[in-house]
Amino acid sequence: MVVISKIRNILKKESPFKGESDEFLYLIRLVTLSLGLYYLFLAVILTANTVKGYHTPVYVSAVLLFGVLISTYRIHPSVSLYMLSLVATLSSGVLTYAFGFRSSFHYVAYVVLFIFWYNPLDSVKRKLIYSVFIAVMITILTVNITARGLVYDFDGVWLRVVMVSNIIFSVSIFSVVAFFFCTKYVEAERMLRMYNKQLKKLSETDALTRLMNRRSSMDELADMEKQYNALGTQFCVAIGDIDFFKKVNDTYGHDAGDYILFSLGQLFTEYMKHYGFVARWGGEEFLFAFTGLNGDEAQVALDNLLVKIRKAEFDFGGTKIKITMTFGVEEYDAKIGLEKIIKSADEKLYLGKQSGRNIVIF
Repeated sequence: MVVISKIRNILKKESPFKGESDEFLYLIRLVTLSLGLYYLFLAVILTANTVKGYHTPVYVSAVLLFGVLISTYRIHPSVSLYMLSLVATLSSGVLTYAFGFRSSFHYVAYVVLFIFWYNPLDSVKRKLIYSVFIAVMITILTVNITARGLVYDFDGVWLRVVMVSNIIFSVSIFSVVAFFFCTKYVEAERMLRMYNKQLKKLSETDALTRLMNRRSSMDELADMEKQYNALGTQFCVAIGDIDFFKKVNDTYGHDAGDYILFSLGQLFTEYMKHYGFVARWGGEEFLFAFTGLNGDEAQVALDNLLVKIRKAEFDFGGTKIKITMTFGVEEYDAKIGLEKIIKSADEKLYLGKQSGRNIVIF
């Protein structure tokens, strides 16, 4: 386990080039090392059990692959992939030329082609060129081998050993590569969903108060309007404005004003969770939506909220700040429509301002 851990750490050594994918470089090294060790294993088996000379092209392929592995620690990852592709493809071609298609050496070319296509560092054009290169190579091998026979024509148990070993190795390394890209895809999809969710939340939330913003509140009101049309569920809309908020900013500073807005947002969220929702409408204005209530009931709920606001003391750096608010509320009417209902609530708000503030107008 200690040896395996050390090998893994060596293979995972970071790329000397900034901004490159270390995980993809790790995959290139893992495949190169696995293929080199496998060819070395085959060469030893062939040396011990077959006619002298059969092992030579397999040894050469193994040595070239180890050379590629060493070079990955000094050259750019994209160049490393090109070198792996070239050596592995030519090696599989030469070995297929020598031992025939029955030996299954050509499957390695398909594994490398798979890595090449999923390489995030290269263009589609180059991937297509490499695919054509593989197709041409396989075609030439097929025609050539059929026409002249094999360089090493052996049969029997050792051909089966080589054939089965190559198939098992190719399927195994293909599965490792597929698992790598599948894992990366799933992780990328998960991160994308998470970021999209965060972006959606940010686009719908007021940064200061953590309440809904104007756009998202309009979407919610549109849904309430649909429920009203479908089920007859009554709702009311209210606009509330902080009285003399400019004076708060001028007296205590804009940080104090921001603190008041944030604190009110928390107070409103807690209060409105049993009634509907609240949103920051703009500046020091807030929109309140009461579902299942008529205008009189919504006015009572706002009167109670007004009492809470009057009693509240906002402690900003040891300074106690008290505020009041004015509300205008309107009951939804399908004949008038949502936009006019909001406008009517806003007009009642300003009527409340003219009537002395600190009041709910219905």
